[in-house]
Amino acid sequence: MMKKLNVLKIVKIKVMNKYIYFTISEIFRTCNNDEILQCISNNYLDRLLLLVDVLEAFREEIGCPIYVTSSFRSPEHNERVGGSSTSQHLCGEAIDFVVAGLFFDDVVCRFKSFIKKCSLREGLGQVIFYYDKKFIHLALSAPSHPKLQFYEKGNFKDNH
Repeated sequence: MMKKLNVLKIVKIKVMNKYIYFTISEIFRTCNNDEILQCISNNYLDRLLLLVDVLEAFREEIGCPIYVTSSFRSPEHNERVGGSSTSQHLCGEAIDFVVAGLFFDDVVCRFKSFIKKCSLREGLGQVIFYYDKKFIHLALSAPSHPKLQFYEKGNFKDNH
C-alpha cells in the first residue's frame, strides 16, 4: 500500500501549484490514504477543487487564514462523524471550513457579500453557516438545491 505522502504526490501532479493558500495536505487533512485514492479513482477531485477555487479567492480577499475542516469523506468516515447518508462530502461536492482572526458574524457577512459578487459562484448550490460550531459548509449545486441558497443553523446569539 502506498503511503499517504505518495498519494498526495499524485494529487499534486494534477494540481501543479494551482493554489497559493492551500496545500493538498490541508485539503485532505481529515482523509486517510484509502479515502484520497477513492476520491481520485471516482473522479471526485475536480469537483472538490472547484470549491477550493472559491476558498482560494475568498482567502485572497479577506487576508485571513482559512482552514479546511472537512472535504471528501468515504462512507465509513461519513458515518463516523455522523454525516447524512446523502452528504455531498461523499462525492467531493462539499467542503467545510473556518476562518481565523475574525468574529464569526464578520465571516458570515463577508462570505455572503463575497459569494454574491464572485465569478466562481456559478455551480454553487448551498452555503450553511453553523453558528454553534462556527464553521461554514460550502457545496456545489445538486437536485435538492440547484440554485445558490444560504442557510443559518445553530445558536445565533453570542456569535463571537
